[in-house]
Amino acid sequence: MKTLKTQNSMKNMFVKISLCALALVFTTGILKATVPNWSVSGNQFQYSMTVTAVLNVDCNVLGNDTNMIGAFVNGVCRGVANTNTLVGGQNLAYLVVYSNLSSGETVQFKYYSVQGDSVGTANVTLVFTNNAQSGTNNAPFVIKNNDPPTSIALSVTSIPESDTVGQVVSMLSCADPNVGDTHTYTLVSGTGSNDNAKVLINGTSLVLNSLLNFYLQDSLQIRIRSTDNRGCHYEQAMIVHITHVNHAPNSIHISDSTAWDQLPVHTPTGILSSTDFDHNETYTYSLVAGIGDTNNVAFSIGGDTLYAALMFDYQVKTHYTIRLRTTNAQGLFFERAMIIRIADTPEPPTDMALSSNRIYENMPAGSFVAVMSSTDDISRWFTYSFNNTGTNDNHSFTISNDTLKSSIVFNFNVKNLYTILLTTTDSMGLSFTKSFPIEIRDTLVAPTDLMLNNAFIVENQPVHTLVGVFATADINGPNTPHTYTLVNGSGNINNSSFTISNDSLFSNAVFQFEARDTFFIRVQTTLANNLSLQKAFVINVLAGNDTIHNILLSNDSIYGNNPPTQVIGQLSTVTQDTSDRFVYTFDNSLPSDNAHFTLTTAGLLSAGQVFNFHVKPTYLISVQTSTPSGPVMVKQFTIKIRDTLDLPTNINLSDSLMQNDRPAHTYIGSLSTVDDNGPACKHTYTLVSGTGSADDTSFVIGHDSIFCKSIVDFEAKSIYHIRIRTTLINGMEIEKPFIVFATDTGNIPLAHGDSIAVPENAPPKYLMTPTVGDSDRFAVLRYMLQNTDGPFEMDPVTGKLSLIGPLSFNTQNRYVLPYLVYQTGIPSIPSKRDSANIIVTVLPVQEKILPVNNYVSPNGDGKNDRWVIQSVDVYADYQLTIYNTNGVVVFQTSSYDNTWDGSGLDAGVYYYTFFGTNKYKGSITLVK
Repeated sequence: MKTLKTQNSMKNMFVKISLCALALVFTTGILKATVPNWSVSGNQFQYSMTVTAVLNVDCNVLGNDTNMIGAFVNGVCRGVANTNTLVGGQNLAYLVVYSNLSSGETVQFKYYSVQGDSVGTANVTLVFTNNAQSGTNNAPFVIKNNDPPTSIALSVTSIPESDTVGQVVSMLSCADPNVGDTHTYTLVSGTGSNDNAKVLINGTSLVLNSLLNFYLQDSLQIRIRSTDNRGCHYEQAMIVHITHVNHAPNSIHISDSTAWDQLPVHTPTGILSSTDFDHNETYTYSLVAGIGDTNNVAFSIGGDTLYAALMFDYQVKTHYTIRLRTTNAQGLFFERAMIIRIADTPEPPTDMALSSNRIYENMPAGSFVAVMSSTDDISRWFTYSFNNTGTNDNHSFTISNDTLKSSIVFNFNVKNLYTILLTTTDSMGLSFTKSFPIEIRDTLVAPTDLMLNNAFIVENQPVHTLVGVFATADINGPNTPHTYTLVNGSGNINNSSFTISNDSLFSNAVFQFEARDTFFIRVQTTLANNLSLQKAFVINVLAGNDTIHNILLSNDSIYGNNPPTQVIGQLSTVTQDTSDRFVYTFDNSLPSDNAHFTLTTAGLLSAGQVFNFHVKPTYLISVQTSTPSGPVMVKQFTIKIRDTLDLPTNINLSDSLMQNDRPAHTYIGSLSTVDDNGPACKHTYTLVSGTGSADDTSFVIGHDSIFCKSIVDFEAKSIYHIRIRTTLINGMEIEKPFIVFATDTGNIPLAHGDSIAVPENAPPKYLMTPTVGDSDRFAVLRYMLQNTDGPFEMDPVTGKLSLIGPLSFNTQNRYVLPYLVYQTGIPSIPSKRDSANIIVTVLPVQEKILPVNNYVSPNGDGKNDRWVIQSVDVYADYQLTIYNTNGVVVFQTSSYDNTWDGSGLDAGVYYYTFFGTNKYKGSITLVK
């Protein structure tokens, strides 16, 4: 009787609903319903047990006070309670379950969810045991209707490298305790999601979203979530291995595509080489039939060498077409048609000549005698020397480059004929020798007069227009040579405006009749023995046609909100006579907005007020141009008001190459600015100090063009670093460094674009070496990063790209690194270098969450019997420590294998720390 009273007391404490029993049919789903009328009368039963429960619907713990949990045995309500007790942040239900059997009945559960206004059946049961207690405040019994999936599987975990985006590479499936659940799959971030961007999920298919290269990456790390039809989900990191697929070669090259004629059969023509997507391949070469095989029979192949199969004749045929095949060890091949050009075998010079074969007596030693020239089939460069065989007068002369000079003072009365023996040698080392007589002439007589056949030039003629031809009067004979030069002295005021070439006078400027119509020059005629005569001449400029053709305005737009004195543009007049002095005024005879502007007589147009683009965007002005005595022209212009200027975004240089040995002030390239202000926006360019400005002093900027300051010498310096600033008229500016190269010759390297993904905050490390091929297999290559602002550097010798500083996904998640590859000493020749981009993608690092169950109930039902970490082998070197609520260590290991089940410990909450590469902390609820 005491036991029964105790039971009745518990009934009075827990039973809060005393209504008629409502018979319901159990279902496996969730029904929309009104609040159920579940009830039980505890007085009808002898035995009871208590359940402390939390309600979990579709993997979400519900937190409403009026949610209900009902216990049923064979469809009859045996207990009911609301989740109205808040403990530790959870809404608990204290449920008393009644029975007339002391043990053995299976208790099923139903629930009512206020949030969904639905009634559902739980998928958990209990076996009734009198006076038993299931669940505690810290570890309540979970009444749930659904379990999440427990694992995800791929039908294929090893795929070949591929060049096809969109290819299905595997099928997805998952294990789920709830039979009949359907699932959707998604890619999610988290541990092991580094390569999610390289695949897509389409239904249950894993689809390739990026090209795969085995040499760059041999596996994909992806993280997939499976979500069932009621919202419960499970995530799993997975590895898909990439296997190598052999590729055919992609190109074939020859070291030299030129063969010399008249050489014997089986003379080597060139060395063959191949480029290939794969590494460490070996190749065989053959001549094959196909397009371009016309002259295959003229050649043969031995190993990797192409040989001539006949003696070529340049006069008969200048080029041959052949078709070559390269085959790798797996039998994959590439074919290409090539042209082999035949070069004429060099022959020695065939003749030699002197510009003069005489010299006057009494000329000082070292006097000019003649210029030597040679006749050759190919060469245009020759060296000259004396041939000292036999009897000759070589010792009486000297050679300086291609000039023959005297080495003694000659006396006509002693000897008037000398014989010399000269040899010319061409650039191929072949030579020719010839004998020349040198005549000694009697003493020259000084000139008596100097004449110019014309002394007039019409204005506006281009520079180097012929003015007239000089002639000298003397008694030395009609063939006596004379030299004409402009000299200082009386009447030489305008010598710089003219030049003399041989015996002809040319203009050295464009003359304007209105500016100056008379020029004064002084000219000297000189004989070979230095006897000379000087004379002053007057050159007259004749007037031309001065018709006005047009009026131009250098700029027709102005930005709003700028000072009222801002210069808009310069007026100029188009006329045949560019020296005319024009006066500019506003013309008020036509409708115009002249009053809003100012104009100087020199044609400088300025703003007369502060303009507002939104009030009025265009103004019309009328301008007149005239000369004091000339014609008049009137023209109207539309002045556009532009919106406020924006800051420039980039500076571009059209070319960064300088050819070797080019003179000072050679043009290199033009500068341009990228901004949103429109093409009429004016920019000013200057060289400025700062990062990358080491060689600014070697260059000058004129308007928007950059020039070198001195002669380009590739051997002395091949790479220059400069920094350029672009400035808008409102003072806004940006700066950018550039690299300028001096050019030389070399072979052509082939740069390929590459890409790599790097997690943010990764430590400094080596990233990759770019893929580069070269037409010369013996080439020594060098590498250079261009214009990058990221924390990267490239080894100039090996090309290895390294990370030298931290990366932040939020600051910048993608870097484009242009790099240059070239042969040693020749980085600047467009045809002898190559460039490509390396794309670095910054991957976000997600917050670390340990994939683990935090609930252990070692009751042998196969569910949560042990504390399980997913993919535990990933954490093989981690240190695990488990504590009780008093901080006492209850378990510790350095190699956890998913076996801890709380043996020997009381039910309750425990805490763990898991340390290794990352740090994890959390709690474990142990239920017994």
